[in-house]
Amino acid sequence: MNFKRAFLKSVDKFKVLAPCRADLAGGTLDLWPLYCLIPASLTLNVALDLCARVDFEVFESSQFSAVLKNKHEQYELVGVKPELDLASIPDSLKFPTFIVNQFILAQRQLPRLSLTIELASAVPIGSGLGGSSTLLVALGRGLCRVFSDFIEQGWQWRFLHWAKDTEATFLKVPTGTQDYLAAIFGGLHGFEYHPGRIEATAFSSKVFQELNERMVIVFSGEKHQSGLSNWEVYKKAVEGDEAVVKGLKGIARLAQQVDSSLRREKVDWSELGQLLNEEWNLRKATFQVSTPTLDKVIDLAKSLPGILGVKVCGAAQGGSLLVLVDPSKKASAIDKIKKSGLEVLPTQATLMGVSIRDAHSDED
Repeated sequence: MNFKRAFLKSVDKFKVLAPCRADLAGGTLDLWPLYCLIPASLTLNVALDLCARVDFEVFESSQFSAVLKNKHEQYELVGVKPELDLASIPDSLKFPTFIVNQFILAQRQLPRLSLTIELASAVPIGSGLGGSSTLLVALGRGLCRVFSDFIEQGWQWRFLHWAKDTEATFLKVPTGTQDYLAAIFGGLHGFEYHPGRIEATAFSSKVFQELNERMVIVFSGEKHQSGLSNWEVYKKAVEGDEAVVKGLKGIARLAQQVDSSLRREKVDWSELGQLLNEEWNLRKATFQVSTPTLDKVIDLAKSLPGILGVKVCGAAQGGSLLVLVDPSKKASAIDKIKKSGLEVLPTQATLMGVSIRDAHSDED
């Protein structure tokens, strides 16, 4: 325990969990204004039970301060600053400290509270599963609890805009929305983009379960950087690059086909696997986001019995892959992938969105 906090009165203690995601189709179309440029933009993803976890303890104090820590580093923010000196903050805590500072700056008056914030994530760094955005959602939702913000009906949509703007301010590049949406809502959804609004439509519980039975998430071991990949696509699309715009329209078309396939009474999973293959092939050809490592992993996966389809998650250039496999061959496929030296992430689909739990709850 921090020595100074030993003499302060603890007034609240809780934890927040938020899931990461695997995208099935339509990634990149979730960036503004790309979905304004591409008709019928749609992104589909499923929440995974690899969670970001943020533990909060709130103390009464004469001034605002926050101690942020993870298993490696610690930093204390005293007061708030219009401009943070990021160079003085440990690398792994720069983004979380920025989030807290931005949130407190928006309060009407500086709170007389002291916070201890402990951060952890089951999402591998650079996995392409939206780990940093998931952490933002968990941390931001906890701050909402402390300061009674974003509590109105429909808070999810206002919170979404706060989250994407906060991350864009930190990264200095445009950000998408699908990572936050999966972390906020959980489950398996199609997110349809319209001028001024996003429409979230859940798939049936039957389809959710069937996807879960067929899904394997493989980490390539090669870390990716989504901000860079998305920024290059963003610039070319806004500048009217014909190849990129054509590719994005193709991705939108395939996303609509995946959506239609998953909404049928009986899903043809072989057909869905082929659509995932097509989506990745189009993305790879249009955006040049594959790597030799990803190519090898995909070739390995496709060589295994029962594999229906493979696609890279997120902005690619490394990260994780979603492998769709016949349930009867799933255990064998996982065993062979592991024996090749690759990491199969211990995860499954979850209906849980961001949630606040009692500090002593056993659920992680």
